[in-house]
Amino acid sequence: GERDLDWLERAVDLAQQYGVRIVMGTPTDAPPAWLTHKYPDVLRVDENGKRLGHGARRHFSPFSPRYRDLCAQIVSAMASRFGHHGNVIGWQIGNEFCMYTRDDTTRALFQRYLAERYGSIENLNEKWTTHYWSQAYSDWSEIPVPTGWSNPGLDLEFFRFMSRGFAEFQQFQVDLIRGFADARQWITHNIHGWEELDFIEIIESADLASWDPYPGGRPLNFSHFGWYSDFCRTIKPRKHWVIETQPGHVNWNSPNLSLARGAVRAMAWHFYAHGAEAVLFWQWRAALNGQEQYHGTLVAPDGEPRAIYPEVARVGREIREVAHLLDAAKHEASIGLLYSYADQYVLKHQRHNHDFDPLRHTMEFYAPLRLMGLETDVLDTGRAIDGYRLIVAPHLHILTDELVEKLVNYVNAGGHLLLGPRSGFKDQYNAMLPSRQPGKRLAHLLGGHVDDFYTLDRNVDVSGEVGVASANIWAEVLVVDSPDTQALLRYAPFNGWIDNQPAMVTRTVGKGRITYLGACLDEAGMRQVMDWAVRVSGIHVEFSELPAGMEVCRRQKDGQEILLVINHAGVAQKLELPRPMTNILSDIPVRASELELPPYEVAVLT
Repeated sequence: GERDLDWLERAVDLAQQYGVRIVMGTPTDAPPAWLTHKYPDVLRVDENGKRLGHGARRHFSPFSPRYRDLCAQIVSAMASRFGHHGNVIGWQIGNEFCMYTRDDTTRALFQRYLAERYGSIENLNEKWTTHYWSQAYSDWSEIPVPTGWSNPGLDLEFFRFMSRGFAEFQQFQVDLIRGFADARQWITHNIHGWEELDFIEIIESADLASWDPYPGGRPLNFSHFGWYSDFCRTIKPRKHWVIETQPGHVNWNSPNLSLARGAVRAMAWHFYAHGAEAVLFWQWRAALNGQEQYHGTLVAPDGEPRAIYPEVARVGREIREVAHLLDAAKHEASIGLLYSYADQYVLKHQRHNHDFDPLRHTMEFYAPLRLMGLETDVLDTGRAIDGYRLIVAPHLHILTDELVEKLVNYVNAGGHLLLGPRSGFKDQYNAMLPSRQPGKRLAHLLGGHVDDFYTLDRNVDVSGEVGVASANIWAEVLVVDSPDTQALLRYAPFNGWIDNQPAMVTRTVGKGRITYLGACLDEAGMRQVMDWAVRVSGIHVEFSELPAGMEVCRRQKDGQEILLVINHAGVAQKLELPRPMTNILSDIPVRASELELPPYEVAVLT
C-alpha cells in the first residue's frame, strides 16, 4: 500500500533542467512480480488454456476486476502527482495493446456482451446459423470463447468484444487522468500489431493517435508505411505522434540488420511528411539487462552517443528550421481509401488462399497512389466520404445497410467508387449475404455481379482497355447485367471457368461511376488500374512516374504548395519539378526545375 514516486519526480525535474519534455506512461502493461504472485487471478489465459507466468509483459487480463482496481490505484497516484507538473506534456496509456485472454472472467463477460447485443439466444442462433455442426445454444453460459477453427460469427464477436474490452481498459485510465491533469496534458495510446484489435475504437477516448513503426532490418517501404501514417493522420483531428522509431536496428528480427547510413533520417522525415507532429526513438539508452539488451539505442551503455546519434540530432535541427511552415500546413486529398478492422479480421481468418493477406492487399491499392505522389486519406468505413473524387475500397467484405446507402449516395452525387475483390460478401454478423457479390444494391448500381470466385495456384494473364497484367491468388468471374456496363479486363484461357470472362467492369451511373476489380493483380497491373481510376476520376497528376525510391508529399498553407521530397534509394535520383522551386531545408540547389537528391537525402520545396 506504500507508493514512492519521489524518484520519478526527480527524473522529471532533471529532464526539465535539460529542456527534455516528458510524456508519462502508465505502467499498466507490465504488472510487477509481487502483484502477479499475490494475485495470480490477474494473469491472462492463452488459447491453450494456460495461465501465463511472470517474466515478460502483457501477461495481464484487461477484464480482471482486481487488476483494474490495482491499475486505478497506481494511475490515480501518478496523475495526482504529475497532472499539474509543468514538464509533463502528455500521457501514454499502457503499451501496444494486442494480447487476448480466455480466462473464466473474460468468458462470463463475453457471454453477457452477447446477451446484450443479440437480445435472445434464438436470435444469436439464427444469425450464426448454429444448427450447422450442432453448434446451437440453449443458454448463454454454453457459449465458449473461440480457440481455433470456430463459428465465423463467434470469431468476429470475440474480436469486437476484445477490442471493446481494451477500449474500456484505456477509458477508465483516461477518465482518472483527466480528473487530475491540466487540460494542456494530452493522452494517447501507441498502436502496434495492427491486426489484433480495432484501434479505431481504442483511440476514440484519446486526444491524439500515435504508433510504433519498425521496418526491422529492411529498408523502409515508404509506399506501405505511408498507409499507416495516413491512417493515424486521419483517425483524429489533432496531429499524430510517432512514439517509437527504431534507431538503426532492432533485436527481434533475423538478421537484425542496421538501416543504411542516412536511412533513419529519411525515415523520420517520411513520418513528418505524412503529418506527424513528433517523432521519438526507442530507445535512448539500453537497460544493462533485460530482453532488449541488443535493441538499437541513441546512447551506448557507457552514456556516450552511438554512431546513429548525429543523424537523429540532425533531424531535430532540421525540423526546427521548417516547423513554421509545417505546423499549420494542411493535407488536401482527393482520394479516400476505405478500411475496416472487422473486414481485415474476418478475411485473415478465412483467407481461402494462404497467400491472401488482407492488410498487404490493402497496401497494393494504396502503393500506386503514393508512387504518383497523390495524397490519400485512409478512412474507417464509418467516416463521411463526401468531397472525395475517388473512394477506393480494396475489400469491402462486410456490408451494412448504412454503409451501402452511403456508397450509393456518393456515386449518384458524382463520386467514383472502386471496389476490390471479395467485396459485398457478408453481413455484420459474419454471415454470407443471400445474394451475389457485391450485394443487391451495389450490384444493381454496377450493372453487374460476381458469378463465382476461384483461388489461383499460378498466375493468369488479364488484358483489356486498362492494359495487360497478371492475376494471382484470387480471381472472380464478373457478369455484365446492364448494356452500359463496360468490361475493362478479361482473363486469358486458364481453367475453363474463368477463360475470357470479365475481371474488371465499370459503369457511369447518376453523376458518378462505380468500378469493380475482381482479381488480385501484380504490381504492374495495380499501377495500371490505379492510373486509370485516377484519370477517369478527373484527378490531376503532376508526377506520372516518380523515380524509384523517390517519395513526394504535399502540403498547403495560405495558398502556397509545399513539397516534401525524400530519396529512400541508395543511389542519387533526379526529379523533374512542375515549376521552379526553392529548397529551404539544405544547401542542395534546384537547377531550373530539376532536383537531384543524393541517397537518403531530403528536400522541402516552396
